[in-house]
Amino acid sequence: FQLDNDDAKSQSGFVFKLNGGVDAWKSSKQATTTYSTTEAEYIAVSQATKEVVWMKNYIQKLGVLPSIAEPVIVFYDNNGAIAQANEPRSYHHSKHIVRCYHLLREV
Repeated sequence: FQLDNDDAKSQSGFVFKLNGGVDAWKSSKQATTTYSTTEAEYIAVSQATKEVVWMKNYIQKLGVLPSIAEPVIVFYDNNGAIAQANEPRSYHHSKHIVRCYHLLREV
C-alpha cells in the first residue's frame, strides 16, 4: 500500500495459472492514489479479474481447452476487499471507489 513516497501509488500484481502452469502475470503501479489498503487491494483484484475475463474468453475462442468453461477461482487475502466484493451495497467509507472497479461483483 503506497510504497512509492513520490506519488503515493500502490503496486498491483497477479499470476494467472492454467493446468498447473503459469500462463500470464503482471506487476504494475496503480493508476490512482488510494486511501486505504482495502481500496488498493480491491482495485488490484478488480484489475486482475478483468484480465481473467479477457484470458478466459480468448482461450474459449481458441477451442483448445474445454475445461476453461468451468468457473475461474480468484484468490485474494484482504478481508475488507472480500467484504466489499461480496456486498452489493456501498459502504459509507468506501463511496469514493469508482464504479468501474466493481466488475468484480458481476463476475
